[in-house]
Amino acid sequence: MAENVTEVGKKLHMGSLRIGLFTDTYAPQVNGVSISLQLVSEGLQGRGHQVTIFAPKIPGYKDDQPGVVRLPSLKYLNDPPIYVAVLGTPRSTWSLTRKHFDVLHAHSPLTVGLLAYFTASTKNLPLIYTYHTSITDYTHYLKIIGGTGVIRHAARWFSTTSTNLGDQIVVPSPKFHRLLLEQKVTKPIITIPNGIDLSNFKAVKNPGSFRNRLGLSADAPILLSVGRVDPEKRLDFLIDAFVRMSERVPDAHLVLLVMVAHAKNLKNMQPQRM
Repeated sequence: MAENVTEVGKKLHMGSLRIGLFTDTYAPQVNGVSISLQLVSEGLQGRGHQVTIFAPKIPGYKDDQPGVVRLPSLKYLNDPPIYVAVLGTPRSTWSLTRKHFDVLHAHSPLTVGLLAYFTASTKNLPLIYTYHTSITDYTHYLKIIGGTGVIRHAARWFSTTSTNLGDQIVVPSPKFHRLLLEQKVTKPIITIPNGIDLSNFKAVKNPGSFRNRLGLSADAPILLSVGRVDPEKRLDFLIDAFVRMSERVPDAHLVLLVMVAHAKNLKNMQPQRM
């Protein structure tokens, strides 16, 4: 990784890095990758680095932050709406040609992730790849053929091959570390949990309003799950575990904060209490 280091007295001052973040999903889409990427971007910029985000263009959406380059895209799915960037267009090629980077960081393995690999290879730059999603757990979205052995084998091959394109692999949990080792990923792997901006929890306007909304006392134990209702989220496992736990903690409550498809804020999250 290229860094400018100058010595002043006994202190070392690290120069600002020019970092390119590549993702196949970003705002206004609400998911783990999108939110994680926003936090990473804000954290890097807060430390003085220059960050440029490359993501598919979403029709009708205008970014309210600088440094986001939207790539021409085509609609891949309607529900939920998913757009896939088109590679090799004059706009994307021109954007990458005129920008200079010290390091590239891919956050997904599809077309934009592939663009990160091509750019890193062409410019001879280090490429970091964060493995956010267990690809082999998502084959059911292919409907009828998703459960076949051929598709599962293909998903495993794609997971291994796309991950090995990175020079350094980042995973958010030990589980993913073990998974990639089982898939014969050969590149160095480091575990870095996804960050949380705690300031969001320190500036609550109406403390206790969520408990009041659910009719829960201030000292009632709550187990909270926030996310989509999809098979890979294993809510059935969570409920089974809660049933066992509730035998020891009878006043505990399980709250599922269910994400409405592509909600833009928490007002679109619907709590379900158990």
